[in-house]
Parts: sequence; structure tokens; C-alpha cells
Amino acid sequence: MRLNLRAPGSVAGVTAVAAALAAAGCTLPGAGAGGSAGANTGHGSVHVSSKYVVAYDGTGGTNPDGMDHGGAAAGGMPGMGHGHMPATLNHAPSEAQKAGAKRLIADTRAAAARHGQTTLAGLIAQGYISIGDEITGTTHYVKPAYHYDQYNLDPDHVEAYAVRMGRPVAAMYILSNGTDETDIPDVAGNWTMWHNHTLSWQSNNQYSPGYYRLGGMFVRKTASMLHVWLTKHNCGPFAGTDVGGMTGSCNNTIE
Repeated sequence: MRLNLRAPGSVAGVTAVAAALAAAGCTLPGAGAGGSAGANTGHGSVHVSSKYVVAYDGTGGTNPDGMDHGGAAAGGMPGMGHGHMPATLNHAPSEAQKAGAKRLIADTRAAAARHGQTTLAGLIAQGYISIGDEITGTTHYVKPAYHYDQYNLDPDHVEAYAVRMGRPVAAMYILSNGTDETDIPDVAGNWTMWHNHTLSWQSNNQYSPGYYRLGGMFVRKTASMLHVWLTKHNCGPFAGTDVGGMTGSCNNTIE
């Protein structure tokens, strides 16, 4: 199992944003998932819980295969930096956590099909908008209202989807606006790698569509996010969507 870890950096301008997303997507990973939580209540103040979260009992052990911290030499963007996974999250998941993660995968795929979110037309009809990164080849569509509601890691309220060639390929769970890395609960250890981005946006008003569209003057770090692939991926269901695979884990033994 190969784990790709990154720490967040900053970029500005549409071209730099597109390059960053295509090549790296700077990450500060954690492990975990969420569930219903308070709406945007401020930095570090949201306790995230979910039916997919099972408390770690210490039985998973440390990651036996080491970690790839990457950086520019490993395909990352120069100057964006790289870091280490928080020690409390750097472990293989327990059997109970593995079961919870697999339920999340199954429920995510079932909900996407049930809600008609397996087509781009379906996403647009339900209020998902492009963040403006089409040039990367993977366009991210977000539903603004889901970013400041009371739901986290809820398959019926998926905050974003990654779309390729007009087809949604991965659900993207994004914690509520105002959360940070300390709000990521330990759900499945180093299976469920979260990440975030520091990018330039068109607005700082979370209720405006511009808050979720790239290319403005407001440089801001996003809340942490987790990919769940709708189809099988050679790096497993929690793989990154970027070219270098740096925004997720790489474990093809999960399914």
C-alpha cells in the first residue's frame, strides 16, 4: 500500500490554480469521516460524528509500508511544500473501521445512483456548479448550500463531485466551512486520506456562488475533503483525483 501525503500551499490566478489542481492539489491529509455536525460554527469548533465513524481501538497497528511524502521530485508543484500525517492518524485501520469505511463506499455509490448524481446533467439540475477548473481535465462541481449546512459525510448530501469527460467519477465529501484539520475524526486510519487546497477564489461570502469559483483575489484554504470513487480505481476507492495521486490514499486491496 502506498500512501501519498501533502501539506497545503498557496497559488493565485486562474492559470496557477489550474496547474496546481492538475499536478498536485496540495494536501494536508488526515484520516476520517464525518456525519451530522453543526453548520458553519467557526474555526476548529465543529465536532464531526457519523454512523461511519468507529472509534479506533488500537488494533490496526502502524502503517507497515511506510509513507511517501512526495514533493516536487515526486510530481508535486515546486514550492507548495509537503508534510507529515498527524501521528494519531498514521495507523492501519482496525477491522471495525475497515467495515465502516466499506459501508461508506457502498452507501455513497447507492445514494449517487438513487439521486441521479451519476450524470453531469443530473448534478447541474440539482444545483451543482463548476468551480472553473475545466482546463485540468477533472472538473469539480460543488453544491454551495451543502457546504454550510448541518451535514458532514452524509451520502444524501455530497458536497462535490469530480467529473471527467462529462461523467462524475468520484464523490467528494467536504467538511463544513469554518472547520480545519483538527475537526477530522479518525475513521479508517491511513485508508481514508483527507486533503485541502489553498487557492484563489472570487468571493469571501460563503453564501455567494463566487465563494466556490476559482480565479479571484481572495486566497483561502478550503475545508478538508475526502474522495470516494464511484467506480473502481487502481489505487482504491479513496484515491486522489489529481494526476500525481497526491490527494488520496493508494490501496487497491480495499475492494
